[in-house]
Amino acid sequence: MSDSKDSIRAWAKRDLTMEANTVMGICEVLRMIYDSLCEIDGFKPQKEQMTERLVDAVLMVKKMAERLAYYRDKYHDDTGNAGHNLKHLLNTRKRKAFRINRERNAYKEKL
Repeated sequence: MSDSKDSIRAWAKRDLTMEANTVMGICEVLRMIYDSLCEIDGFKPQKEQMTERLVDAVLMVKKMAERLAYYRDKYHDDTGNAGHNLKHLLNTRKRKAFRINRERNAYKEKL
């Protein structure tokens, strides 16, 4: 892969593993799947493969969001709900802090 693609994937992996959102959108659902995956003991090769697939999904979701925003701005397309029907989540800061600490601890264990 080129450096550009590597940096985009690294950004998407960080978004998946360390961010949190205030609403239950597709990205937050993918993060929660990743959280559940991290709780499973063993199966390291499969977990790495599943993580890469989740990174792919994050990249796809971000591209879809960009395209929908383009349609909304360019063509004044208001057929989407613009997030009005998304469930609001509590404890966003706690979820983000938990995810950051989990990734830091995993990094320290590798050293």
